[in-house]
Amino acid sequence: MEEKNRNSRRLQILIIVLVVVALAAISVPFYTRKVHTLRMNRVTSDFSYLARHLEEFKTDWGSYPVVPNGEYFGKNTDDVEITATLTIELSGSGTDLPYLNIPGGTSLTDRDGGIEYIEPGRILMLYNPFNSSQDYYYRTDESGSKWVLSLFLPDGKVLYRSNQMTTITEEDFAPIP
Repeated sequence: MEEKNRNSRRLQILIIVLVVVALAAISVPFYTRKVHTLRMNRVTSDFSYLARHLEEFKTDWGSYPVVPNGEYFGKNTDDVEITATLTIELSGSGTDLPYLNIPGGTSLTDRDGGIEYIEPGRILMLYNPFNSSQDYYYRTDESGSKWVLSLFLPDGKVLYRSNQMTTITEEDFAPIP
């Protein structure tokens, strides 16, 4: 009788373990997809937000902030001191040339320079949600007539959006504007 109870107990434990394993097998892929979706939503939102303000900047100054060699910007880059050209131009914190948006300057729409398109604190909240120790990347052509926003994924691929598209694309590398 004692042996029968032991076997019954073992069977119950085995069934419980199998149920837990089955639930884990179902929930882990769901969780992974959900996290990826949330990260993509964050990137989509951030890139849309930046695109809107880049368009406002171009309306006022005739070009996008010019960074032909590209640069990182956001939480990790600008936290101690704002150094990224994009951050300086969109926050209106530039003080001298080569920046366009500086106090004493006048935009094409007759606005005084030093315009805060995005508050610095909001820019400092931006980072690559797929790798929190890495920021977003911004690049323009030489004239500032085209831009590309991008981020690097852990697998080496790149998510990007440009002024010529409204969707985010995944490729092996971001195009040069």
